[in-house]
Amino acid sequence: MKSKTLIRRYSLGLIQSVEDQREYESVFSELKNFTDFLYSQEELKKVLLSPFIPAAKKLPVLENVLKKQSWSQKVSRYLKLLTKNNRVEILPSVLEVLPQLWNESKGVSTFEIFSAVALKEEQKKRLKERLQRLENNEVVLKYKIDPNLIGGLRLKRDHTVWDVSLKGDLHRIKEKICER
Repeated sequence: MKSKTLIRRYSLGLIQSVEDQREYESVFSELKNFTDFLYSQEELKKVLLSPFIPAAKKLPVLENVLKKQSWSQKVSRYLKLLTKNNRVEILPSVLEVLPQLWNESKGVSTFEIFSAVALKEEQKKRLKERLQRLENNEVVLKYKIDPNLIGGLRLKRDHTVWDVSLKGDLHRIKEKICER
């Protein structure tokens, strides 16, 4: 896996070139479509992802693909940059972090919410309202089921985790007992 710093650098560079939400959605969609196309074409994938083929030979192949499809100029330039620097393989990772980095650039916090069972819509609504009040800003919530949780929630933002689950409570009680 490539360095998170490298992926972040290429993602932020792209974000800085995007003017508004509409353009971001368009660029993101095109990059996703290109990535899906790339991974569905075995020969193209072999050429563009090979570390043994020099960028000078990859660029004409990419340009030929770009001519046959209707990719925007910004997406074409970005793909050429990745190809020129032998970084096409980070494209799926860029697509993974791009939404969160875009939200961060707009002052929106992203939380991952882990629960043992799916939350009801009313619970999601109350949780979002509460986090927006605490953050004093807009938030985006990504819900995930964690069967290892017994009950309650675990919230994660960046590298900070808030564990308000039964399993977390039991773990804290165990630590206190072991301290004595």
